Amino acid sequence: MKKAGLIKVAVLLVFFALPLQVSASEIEDPYYTQWASFKIGSSVSMVGRVDDAAGSANFTQTLTLKEIYKDYLFLEIARSEEKVAPIVKKKRVNRFINNTDKLEYNGQEEIIVAGKNVTCKVYTLRLMDNAGKEMMAFKYWFNPDIPGATKIDAKAGKDQAVQTALKWERK
Repeated sequence: MKKAGLIKVAVLLVFFALPLQVSASEIEDPYYTQWASFKIGSSVSMVGRVDDAAGSANFTQTLTLKEIYKDYLFLEIARSEEKVAPIVKKKRVNRFINNTDKLEYNGQEEIIVAGKNVTCKVYTLRLMDNAGKEMMAFKYWFNPDIPGATKIDAKAGKDQAVQTALKWERK
């Protein structure tokens, strides 16, 4: 597989593997909660970088809230990346995390986003397999004025992807 193809697969794996299943534990996913606090049409444009065994690539993506329901919502994700054709995809985000996953609240942190200091609530979501082994970890920064995540740091083994809000629109 060519380098650009491997990078594309890594980016898709890292960023489309957000919380996937409703669980009996009913721990709300803060990513869902954050998006659900905005009206349909709200969006965030993010700039990011992925580093994996195949190399590194920069990308941009715009996430737009399309539908909200009691237990899930849909985002449209329009992504462009170096040397790869643009992608537009619909992503379902469930309200509750999978009962094998682990969610930690890490407190508040001030970060610089789009040249501004913003205070964010910080969470770490660890996606676990059925044997209890961590497959992937997402660290999210959420600010109440910015739709979706203000910043995301995703890690799977030695692979890492980081993205930060560049601009946003509240509806």
